[in-house]
Amino acid sequence: MTYERGLLRGEAEFYRIAREYHAAPVPEVVFFDEADPSGMLMTERPGRPWNEAATDLDAPATARLRHQLGSCVARLHQITGTRFGYPGGAIPMADSWREAFTAMLAALLHDAERYRAPLPLPLDRVHALTEAAAPALEMVTTPALVHFDLWQGNVLLHNGEISALIDGDGGTSRKESGGGRSGATRWPSWSPSTCWPTPSATPTSSPAIRPQA
Repeated sequence: MTYERGLLRGEAEFYRIAREYHAAPVPEVVFFDEADPSGMLMTERPGRPWNEAATDLDAPATARLRHQLGSCVARLHQITGTRFGYPGGAIPMADSWREAFTAMLAALLHDAERYRAPLPLPLDRVHALTEAAAPALEMVTTPALVHFDLWQGNVLLHNGEISALIDGDGGTSRKESGGGRSGATRWPSWSPSTCWPTPSATPTSSPAIRPQA
């Protein structure tokens, strides 16, 4: 998809910032070439994807891991920035979440039209609904670091603990940028807003961000 071009830039930045601020366990980027972002070398993290290990978890263990994941996400969302959008460069970053989100959606709909992808509604109806709902996006005023593809397959478990968050698309995940997305959180019987940008009513860190000790 057009708006996802250059995703490795965002992933590399997500790992770098998450490690710098001790927000969540993530791989360490060993090598990444900004001039040729076609590949990335990073350290291996131990564990199995949560969705593969789920059958081995009882209810108390699952509840404890969910709490642990929520703590990681909360720390990520405390890292704020100044602009919204993808850091990959496919779509310019924006000063507002409304501008960033509608630009990403417009690119997505353009791709759907270009490739004749089936949609649940006609394109003009989707555009009309988007325009009608767009003012609600203005409630989000503070860009915050998000994973952008947080689901069980991207959470590794090892010895009963979360050992890593992987495949972070880094949605607006640069310290000087920020933002978020309504990404797919495919959790059975649980739909937290883990991939949404931080609402303005939520306390966030100072714009002069300092790494956690």
